[in-house]
Amino acid sequence: MRPKEDEFGLRLAAKAADRGKAFDEHWPAVRAQLAQWGYSSWGIAQAHRVLSQGGSVDEAVEALRTEEPELIHTAPTREQRLQGMAFQQGLRLRKSVLGDERARHFGTYGLYDRKRDVMVVGTPETGYGLSLDDVETALRERRRQ
Repeated sequence: MRPKEDEFGLRLAAKAADRGKAFDEHWPAVRAQLAQWGYSSWGIAQAHRVLSQGGSVDEAVEALRTEEPELIHTAPTREQRLQGMAFQQGLRLRKSVLGDERARHFGTYGLYDRKRDVMVVGTPETGYGLSLDDVETALRERRRQ
């Protein structure tokens, strides 16, 4: 090898190392943003796989949009599990249907009495206002009473 070729190879190796270091430093913030935007854990893992193996951002976006394998869908989601808990307590879990996705309470939850169709946990005027964590806490507290 000639000196120029060695220098070029060293530069390429340094660039690859810098890219890997930058990826490691920035991935936690990227992962958090993707989760906030509503991407599934599976999709985020696929994007991580693509990017960590040197793939392009376009390839990572495509990976985010791919469907999860059917096997993953067989397990009940957290929302379904909480719906079952609510049903056992005579309640119904409802998700807010506010029309504006940017609204603060878009996609939040409320608990309704099944027989009377009255909200028992949440705020009907502003959407429902409960996260799934709040719903689970409320259901566990009601079960203890």
